[in-house]
Amino acid sequence: MKKLLFVLLTICLVANEGWTASKTEDYELQEKCARRAKERFKEEFDFMHYAYQNHYNKKMNKCFMWVWSLDGARVQYLYDVNEKQDYRMIMIRDNDFRCRILKKSCNSEGEWDAFIKPYMEE
Repeated sequence: MKKLLFVLLTICLVANEGWTASKTEDYELQEKCARRAKERFKEEFDFMHYAYQNHYNKKMNKCFMWVWSLDGARVQYLYDVNEKQDYRMIMIRDNDFRCRILKKSCNSEGEWDAFIKPYMEE
């Protein structure tokens, strides 16, 4: 009985150690994503006219940056920070709507929102 308790305790300790390492690794990847997104934003955008939010997507193992304009033109971009690939949606003043997702047109802002959701929330 003592051997069984020892084995179970050992398994629990090893499992907990792996969980802690995993959480630490996740945090480090999120921090790395934040740094890379900040660098990319500074390289690509005028911070006076744009804002951004970064997100490390654990499921895809990728860093994304969602950028939007602050000047009323309602321009939005979604970038894969590491691969420097961009997906774009542009909605110009007076509802002149244009949207491109992976080189295809989309028909509404709702389509754009649905497209970026899994990238920015996973």
